Amino acid sequence: MGTVNGILGLFCAACTLVLVFSLQRQQAIQHTKESGIFHWMLVTSFIMLLLEGVSWFFFGTHPAVFRVLATLTMLSLIVLLGLYSDYVEIQLKLNSLFSRRIRQINYALCGFLTVLWVANGIRPFFYEYETLRLIPSFGTVLVVLSVGVVFLDNVFLICVSRDKIGQEQFIIMMFLPLMPVVGFIPSIFGSSLRLLFPMTFFTMLANYVRLFNLQYASLDSQREKLHSLQIRSTTERMKPHYIYNVLTSIYYLCETDPPLAQKAVGTFSDYLRSVLENLDAGGLIPFEQEMQTIRSYLSLEQLRFGDRFSVEFDITTDQFLLPPFSVQPLVENAVKHGVGQTNRPGEIIVESYETPTHYIVAVRDNCGGFDVEHFQHTKSNFGLRYIQKILDLTVNGKMKIESEVGAGTTVTIQIPKE
Repeated sequence: MGTVNGILGLFCAACTLVLVFSLQRQQAIQHTKESGIFHWMLVTSFIMLLLEGVSWFFFGTHPAVFRVLATLTMLSLIVLLGLYSDYVEIQLKLNSLFSRRIRQINYALCGFLTVLWVANGIRPFFYEYETLRLIPSFGTVLVVLSVGVVFLDNVFLICVSRDKIGQEQFIIMMFLPLMPVVGFIPSIFGSSLRLLFPMTFFTMLANYVRLFNLQYASLDSQREKLHSLQIRSTTERMKPHYIYNVLTSIYYLCETDPPLAQKAVGTFSDYLRSVLENLDAGGLIPFEQEMQTIRSYLSLEQLRFGDRFSVEFDITTDQFLLPPFSVQPLVENAVKHGVGQTNRPGEIIVESYETPTHYIVAVRDNCGGFDVEHFQHTKSNFGLRYIQKILDLTVNGKMKIESEVGAGTTVTIQIPKE
C-alpha cells in the first residue's frame, strides 16, 4: 500500500505543478491579489504532495528518512492552512476587526501546530510513524483541537459570506476546509490508504477552476468596457469632423448663392438631426438610418455643386445593422476627393446587396482617383481609418479600397452575416 500511496502522491504533485505553470501564464495577463496568494497555495501544495509521494518509498526500509519527510509534509500542510486563511479573507473581501482577529488566531494556531509536529518528529508523542496511528495522549487532543479550530474559523467566515459569494462559489470554497477532513477519516479507522493529501489536491483543483472562471469573466468584462470606450471615443471624435464639413459647404453657398444657402440651412437641420441621432445610438444602427444621413448630406452637396455631379442609389437590401457613420465618410470622400478635384461632371453610386455570407455596401465615383498605397500612409485619411477601426470593433467587418488616378474610386464594405 505504501507504493500506491507514493505513486498517488507523485501523480497529484505533477498535476499540481501543471496548475502552477498555468496560473503563472494567467497572471501574465491579469494579476490580482487573490491569484497571487493562490499561486503560493499551489506551490505549497506541490511541495507537500511531492514530499508525501517520495516519503512512501522509504516507508519500512528507512524509518528515519520517512519520519523526516513525513514531518516536512505535515509542516507544508500547516503552511497551506495559514495561506488558506489569507485566501478566504481576500476572496470574501473581509476587512473588519473581527476577521483580522480570526486570521491572527489561525496564524497562532498554525505556529503552535508547527512546534508540535517538529517535536513529534524528534520524538513521537501523539503520532507514530511506524504504525501510522495517532497515539492517545494530550498532544493528540491539542493537535485535533488546533486543526479543528482553524478549519471551523474558515468555515464560519465562508458561511457568513454565503449570500455575497453565491451558491457555486460557496460550495467550492468549502471543499478545502472540509474535504481533507473527509480524507483523514480512513486513517482514524486504521486504513493504510492515505487520502488526506490527494483530497487536498482535488480541492485545490476545484478552487483553481473557480478562480479561472472568475478571472475569465473579469477579463471579458474589462474587454467589453474597453471595447465600448474605444467605440465611444472614436465616435465622439467624429462629431466636429462632420459638422465642420457641412458648415463649410453652407459657407461656400453663402458667398455664391445666398438664397440657396438659406435653403441649405433647412436641409442642414435634417442632416444634423440624423447625425445626432446616429451619434446617440450607442451601438449599431439599421442601414436605412445610415442612408437617411447620406441622402441629407448629398442634398446639401448638390446644392453647392449644382450639376457638377449626379447621384444614383442601387439599394437591393437594407435589412442589416452597421456602425453609425461607416458609409457616410465614403460618400463624403467621393464628393471631396472626387467631384471636388475635377472640373468635369461626375457620378456617385451608392449600392448595397448581399451574398450568402456577407452584406456588401459599395460607394463608387468616376472622378479624381488617387494612389491607394500613398493615401493609406498619410495622416489626412481620418475618415477611412475610423471606418476600418469601427468595423473591426463592432461587426468584424472589412473595407476594401480600389482607386485609379483619373478613373475614379470604389470603396467596399463587407459585413459578415454571422
